[in-house]
Amino acid sequence: KEKGIAHTDGWVNDLEKPAFKVRPDLGELKNFLVNAGFGFQVVLMSGSGSTIYCVGEPACGAEAFREAVTDKFDIQGIWRAELVRRVSERDWYTAPPRPER
Repeated sequence: KEKGIAHTDGWVNDLEKPAFKVRPDLGELKNFLVNAGFGFQVVLMSGSGSTIYCVGEPACGAEAFREAVTDKFDIQGIWRAELVRRVSERDWYTAPPRPER
């Protein structure tokens, strides 16, 4: 089974720069998530803050990722989200099948 591809070209949040001026710690968190080798496809801030989200799975695994982030930053939490999609206009939203482990 192949992994899905995030179409990340052009993903921009114009509010990041001013938000990071007000809250430099958010900018530090984003830089850490981008540059620490976790292997995310994209890391962005949602809206005008204060949620930073990553697309993809951390290369080091969920527990090692959680430990690395919480050792360095005082954050409220880390949550894993899954895509919910519509197969067609007539269907309601459904979660994709879980990958076999």
